[in-house]
Amino acid sequence: MMMAMWRGVWLCSGMVWVLLMWLMLMWLMGLPCGWDGNGVDYRGWLSRLYEDCVKDLWAGI
Repeated sequence: MMMAMWRGVWLCSGMVWVLLMWLMLMWLMGLPCGWDGNGVDYRGWLSRLYEDCVKDLWAGI
């Protein structure tokens, strides 16, 4: 039981770290051309992604 929980925590933290790196990359790529310079609204898209993720997490708890 304890091992399964730790494995879950480890996987989750790894996924969060990868997500943070990806968000930083997106942010750095988005800076030179402005947030929606490419016709892509990063903020709207990221906020939707964040909301979906949080809702899924709460549903899982």
